[in-house]
Amino acid sequence: MPQIESVFDLADSIRVQRLKIGGISAAKLTYQMKVNEIIGTVKKENAQYLIIVDRKLIIVTFGTLSELSDEYEELFEIIAQSFEWLE
Repeated sequence: MPQIESVFDLADSIRVQRLKIGGISAAKLTYQMKVNEIIGTVKKENAQYLIIVDRKLIIVTFGTLSELSDEYEELFEIIAQSFEWLE
């Protein structure tokens, strides 16, 4: 765990939003983290969509630099909403 903590540092608490994707109940987790890289610390914004279908967990993750998150937020939402579960 110390090795992971030395690379990833959650900068904020995780925000949870309930929504539907393709008519299926889902959750969207958003959080900011600091990633320690060779060039220094980089702030990153992540959005994860969690969907459970037929006892299977599907996680779709989007990430970008924090300063670009507003620019990509709508695109990530459009992509996530385009997912469909086909049987």
